[in-house]
Amino acid sequence: MTSDVDSRRLPASAGPTTVTCGCGTAVLVEKFSDEHTSVQWPARTVCPQLTHDQEPGGWQPTCGVLHAKIDEEIEAGRIPMTYRQDPSPIRFDRSGR
Repeated sequence: MTSDVDSRRLPASAGPTTVTCGCGTAVLVEKFSDEHTSVQWPARTVCPQLTHDQEPGGWQPTCGVLHAKIDEEIEAGRIPMTYRQDPSPIRFDRSGR
């Protein structure tokens, strides 16, 4: 019997899902756990809300509209839990052989 979490997992090859905000900004989203959501911004992607709200020093707050859209996609099951299997560390033969 599988748990709800297990039934939402996809193979490592599933990769991120594209989520498009109402303004047209598209980001790549991957869900690794209930607490961990990865959001990747492709090069030269600009969010008009973040550009407008950018504070001195370069820190950009979260775009509430995009955040809500990502949450909506997760709740609807369009961004299922996934996992990534990184290669195992290489063991070096330290015996000199």
